[in-house]
Amino acid sequence: MKAIIDILYLEEYKLLLLLNTGRETIVNLEKTLEAPAFESLKEKKNFSKFVMMNGAIAWSNGTDLKHEYLLNMIEEEIKVAA
Repeated sequence: MKAIIDILYLEEYKLLLLLNTGRETIVNLEKTLEAPAFESLKEKKNFSKFVMMNGAIAWSNGTDLKHEYLLNMIEEEIKVAA
């Protein structure tokens, strides 16, 4: 089963996700931040201050992105690249 074991901030709204399979994938969350719940994270200084909890990303303002959401983003990136 794929699992995210680490998440690193790169730049802008891009994160590097490290999987237990050894795969590394860059995801861009800029479009995700268009949702009203993520308004304060449009400021890059706020966006870059996250913690990883069980493969999910959480911010101090109470918003988060679940592990499953991030894995789905990876799968979509793979489909687009194929």
